[in-house]
Amino acid sequence: MSKANYLLIGYGYWGPNIARNINKSKISNLKAVVDLDKNSIKNAKNDNVSESYLDSIEKLNSEIMKEIDVIVVTTPPSSHFKIINKLSKYKKTFLIAKPLCTSAKEVEKIEKLVKKFNLDIFTDETFVYSNKVKAIKKIINSNSFGTLQYISSVRSNLGLIQKDQNVIWDLAPHDLSIVSFVTSLYPISGKAISTNSLSNIKSTDNISYVEFKYKNNLKLFLNVSWVSPEKIRYMVFCGSKQTLVYDDNKKFNSLTLYNQKISYKNNSYSYKSDRGTKIKYQANEPLFDEIDNLSFYIINKIRKPFTTFENSKKNILALANIKYI
Repeated sequence: MSKANYLLIGYGYWGPNIARNINKSKISNLKAVVDLDKNSIKNAKNDNVSESYLDSIEKLNSEIMKEIDVIVVTTPPSSHFKIINKLSKYKKTFLIAKPLCTSAKEVEKIEKLVKKFNLDIFTDETFVYSNKVKAIKKIINSNSFGTLQYISSVRSNLGLIQKDQNVIWDLAPHDLSIVSFVTSLYPISGKAISTNSLSNIKSTDNISYVEFKYKNNLKLFLNVSWVSPEKIRYMVFCGSKQTLVYDDNKKFNSLTLYNQKISYKNNSYSYKSDRGTKIKYQANEPLFDEIDNLSFYIINKIRKPFTTFENSKKNILALANIKYI
């Protein structure tokens, strides 16, 4: 059986999850792990995840790279462009942890590399591969749901505070990727109230309220935080006939559909609602499906993943153009 060979750069917070799912896939193989941190390389060796281990991308050469199909980058976002720029000459497919990069200028530079070396670059937007999110897409695009009127989201937890990006750049890409997947729309503008709420600790902005505007008068209202004592992953999709609640913290029954409608007649409001219906979906591990789908594409050159550079570019530019008020 043919397998796609992977190079993983970064074995810190997210890297072990990537490695586990590469090795779990029957059509994927982890050839090498690279990390500057000695403890991370030690952990990778102890986990026995790969065929070889390197402590610097400077040690990568044509001999090593000729066996590689996919370069996965799970290092801090500020390093993403530098790594893509250095390794693009090998003309491999890239899978980059979100956010893809950290500025509109980097987007422009990556776009030039894509054209110059004919690269496939994908972003690790794992939620797109969740069967819950696929069910959301089907429901909100049905006639019974009506017109999608707004989306609200709360995405918070205690940490991980990033030193080189604020909480919006860290957490908002999840919601933006979900919205673009289920609606095929991308933000046309955004504004935010954002601050470092920890007056006694040096930090980038760690709590924010963001409004993104889309075509058709659709808005996404987003609350993101690194300073919440509780982990919350909660989205509401409000349609003119129904409203869907997505509570990703629930292991089961994460989706509830309400027959909810608000009407205005004779100078008064009337409300229609019910107790909601639990939506059935097949539980899956989105990260495994993401890796497996990418490997299938690499081997067969069909079924290109949704999370392309072109898709991510539009959401990154929306982040870069947010107006802070």
